[in-house]
Amino acid sequence: PGGGAGDATAALSVEVKIGGTPVAHSANGSCLFSYAPPTLHSAVPSVLPTTGLAAGARLTLLGTSFGSLPETTRQASISGASCLWVADTAIVCNTPPGPGVGASIPVSILVNAAA
Repeated sequence: PGGGAGDATAALSVEVKIGGTPVAHSANGSCLFSYAPPTLHSAVPSVLPTTGLAAGARLTLLGTSFGSLPETTRQASISGASCLWVADTAIVCNTPPGPGVGASIPVSILVNAAA
């Protein structure tokens, strides 16, 4: 119904699959689902050296909903260096050389994001 911009009753067609199998709809054609977005809780260690062994130091990112199904597309990086997905709750990164004390370091975690 409707479908115009700003129309609160616009309908969307969504297909929900679990493990590649479509989820059955109810008799009225509706299907309810929810998901938890990826959430970063902590980084271990919380502080890394800025000199010496800073490049190549191991950093573990801990959180939830990083993706556990085989068909899940996952990408993670720290300052552009790729990280290794360990589990739905952990990502391990070997850090590249850092920009120095007090500088921001970009961390990217994408789950099923369009390229």
